[in-house]
Amino acid sequence: YFSPYMLAPYAYGTQSVTILYEEAPELFVPEIRRVPDSWAVSLAPGLDFDLGCDGILDAVEAGGVYGEYGDESAYEEFRVSVNGQESRKELWFYRENSYLVHSGDLDTELLITETRSDNDFPVTLVYELDPEKEGFQTPWEFSSQSFCTFEEQTEDGEFWYGTEILTDPDHFQMQTRFHLLSTYLGSRWYKISETAGSAGYLNPEQSWYDVDRGDQYLTLLIPLEMKSGEAREPRVFPAGTKLWIVRVEGNDVGFLTEDGISCQVTVDPSGWPAQVEGMDDSEIFDGMMFAG
Repeated sequence: YFSPYMLAPYAYGTQSVTILYEEAPELFVPEIRRVPDSWAVSLAPGLDFDLGCDGILDAVEAGGVYGEYGDESAYEEFRVSVNGQESRKELWFYRENSYLVHSGDLDTELLITETRSDNDFPVTLVYELDPEKEGFQTPWEFSSQSFCTFEEQTEDGEFWYGTEILTDPDHFQMQTRFHLLSTYLGSRWYKISETAGSAGYLNPEQSWYDVDRGDQYLTLLIPLEMKSGEAREPRVFPAGTKLWIVRVEGNDVGFLTEDGISCQVTVDPSGWPAQVEGMDDSEIFDGMMFAG
């Protein structure tokens, strides 16, 4: 792009020139020329990709399909096409966000798609983009799992929400919704694994989920013995102790107290209300908030 008057009068508007890499590779800095072993790009209409790195461009398409009665309030199928070969999955959703993922450790590229339906409920699908592989017609499905969202407060006090963009398959965050002692989102780091397995190539780098401390906290209604510190030594915390949820691992919920002490309890969510130490959670904690 050139400033006004550099190439033409101001009345001609902004002047720009497109330089293709093939025409003048010496003009591009090494960081631009270097292609990483692993990468991810947003899937956009009309873009072709060299699947398998064989020098041949392939047509990859993905998106929602409306039902046979033409109701355009929501999609009823998710469709993936590679060079005209289709895979269709029944799924009811409003919108989707798809990424094409390449990794030097894989013998196929992946399509990772996050869909959203009522109450912003997410379902993430993982496809193998080789039509000869099982994961093309039968993708892995992860209910309630999605790419990480974030919020930023603007100068006028409003909040702006967004989704983290997937660019590095070797290190990315995903989140899920929990209903242990309250409703909240937990996130953890993943990488694309070499084999599919039950996790559909999504390999967690940690066994636990981190929870944003936020403003919401629980207050103990009664004294409670919990595992405390890194050694998980038993310690009794008095009634009135404020607890912020910061971690979830299985059914273990980890807290941080007002003075920075870490502690945790094990929740039994098999019934309602949930049980902690054989008691209803509502008899132990004040301030729990649940959402549908």
